[in-house]
Amino acid sequence: VKVVILSALSSPFWILTPPLSVFYGRPPRMVGLGQAVRFIGYVIRSKHLSKREQLNLILTVIQHTASSPVAGFCWLVDEVLYSRQMNRKAVVAPLFVMSAYRSASTQMARLLAQDSAFVWPSAIMCAFPYLWVWKIVAIVFSDSGITTDEANNYLNKNF
Repeated sequence: VKVVILSALSSPFWILTPPLSVFYGRPPRMVGLGQAVRFIGYVIRSKHLSKREQLNLILTVIQHTASSPVAGFCWLVDEVLYSRQMNRKAVVAPLFVMSAYRSASTQMARLLAQDSAFVWPSAIMCAFPYLWVWKIVAIVFSDSGITTDEANNYLNKNF
């Protein structure tokens, strides 16, 4: 039922996304039908999965494929609205913190977070990496009197 509802809700995005893709390129988070068929084929041919596990994986692939045009459309809206601004902005000397398990990387990240010279996305911003969405969220939260930090904390704890 969930897959059918999701497919119905995302169907307009299957129509809207391809024309924009001609001008702005294929969105990176969009699953192609060929990929979905290939993944389902792998699941069906697997000898190590029970029928229930196969069904769950097939439904997951269908659900992700059905909803991917929504993510693709969101990415394209960002391209339409912000591509010129993003292309003009240079990222100078990025710093990536990578570490082994249990090596104090969380403490290092918290220490770096105290310096205003560094910026980073929150976990929810990684899940929804669209500028226009966050501008709307900022407007909604600012109208309610909540600060950006409070909004970030709330979203990270509840989603």
